[in-house]
Amino acid sequence: MTDRTSRGAARSGTAATRSAGRLTGVDIARFLAIFWMFVAHIGPDRDDGWPNRLLWLGDGREAALFAFLAGVSLTLVHGERLRLPWRDPEAAATSRAVVRRTVEKSFLLLLLGLWLAGLETGVLVILPFFALYFVVALPALYLPTRTIAVTAAYWAFAGPMVSFILRYSWERVDPGYRVPDFGALADPGEFVTTLFVTGTYPVITWMPFVFAGMAVGRLDLRSVPVLWRLTGAGTALALLGYGGSWLIVEAGGAGTQLQTATDRLFDAPPGSVSVLEALGWYTGSTPPNDPTWLVVAQGHSGTPFEVVGATGVACAVLGLCCLACMRFLDGDRRPAPWYVAAPAAVGAMSLSVYTVHLIAGWSSLTPGAGSWVRLLAYTAVALAGAWLWARLLGKGPLERALAVAGGRSPDVRSPGRPADPAPNAAASPDSDTGTDTNTDTDGDTGTGRS
Repeated sequence: MTDRTSRGAARSGTAATRSAGRLTGVDIARFLAIFWMFVAHIGPDRDDGWPNRLLWLGDGREAALFAFLAGVSLTLVHGERLRLPWRDPEAAATSRAVVRRTVEKSFLLLLLGLWLAGLETGVLVILPFFALYFVVALPALYLPTRTIAVTAAYWAFAGPMVSFILRYSWERVDPGYRVPDFGALADPGEFVTTLFVTGTYPVITWMPFVFAGMAVGRLDLRSVPVLWRLTGAGTALALLGYGGSWLIVEAGGAGTQLQTATDRLFDAPPGSVSVLEALGWYTGSTPPNDPTWLVVAQGHSGTPFEVVGATGVACAVLGLCCLACMRFLDGDRRPAPWYVAAPAAVGAMSLSVYTVHLIAGWSSLTPGAGSWVRLLAYTAVALAGAWLWARLLGKGPLERALAVAGGRSPDVRSPGRPADPAPNAAASPDSDTGTDTNTDTDGDTGTGRS
């Protein structure tokens, strides 16, 4: 009994050490997702010159990055694979605690998300969906890493196809800008359908991001060779997803069929509505009137190509961020300088930053209202505010509240060090929620998107 306890403690200590050492890179990656979210919500018009178009490279990928990092945080928090609770009292107690904390945090995230969605800021709030991601991901904590990765791969292809079949059979061809608020609870059936299938960030097509992150979180992210392989694999996936879609649509002739499907969808004269404009009316899924839509890779389209491409971008971003942190922090063995600590603090309290920016822009987050001045101002305030808060008080306010709700002690960190990942596992706004819901205009639709 003593030997087994010692070995368990040693494993837990090793996992905790690895988690602390690689958290800074995760927080920096989450900061980039927050910045891209700011670009989407308050940045300049993407079509106004090439500098603006460069800023918009993250559009459609920031929410996926948040979901991916949520999966990374889940496995960082729990360390090694959890043991099945059958016939093992210790494992059963751990399982009950993990389930209870996850459900409690998810419920609070759901309530916060429903409230924020009701503010009608023009932002497509991801929190109601994000709350479910953690609950659905719970069984994967007991699976081997390879099984989680295979699940992510299969789900990336099967999820979008099942979604298309369901929406086609339901004859749901209306636009996919669907984010529930408290008013949606009046129709429980529609509420559940929105969260799982027809919403802006539906579980059926977004879980591959979470599962992929969980598999990556089991890797040794303090190993330079591992990080370079992760970056290379992410780049290859991005090329496979976005490049494969381009080849099929542009070189393979699928674009002609997509234009025909667009004309039928809007019952419009041939070519009067473009394919991109049609996709602009949908977020989280594609029009279900033609299966050819499944070959596009537009941001938030929820197709296999978009899921693979966005997952690849997330892997590459995380790999590069961890490599950069190892360069600037000497392998995480010395305090972070301000230019690393400030963005890491924003990433560590992404739920708080996300919520505050929505409330602060309650009356001004409207499509087309962004500018460089507002983008720089929001970014500067977020960096300064999060850095000062982290130095003086540690965890962000909402992250601290979730930690308390989950039965964890809201520890206070030493100045300049990134926060514990646990709150962010249920708090990445859009971090996941670093939310990514943007209010830009897509084509001429004028609808807010994340």
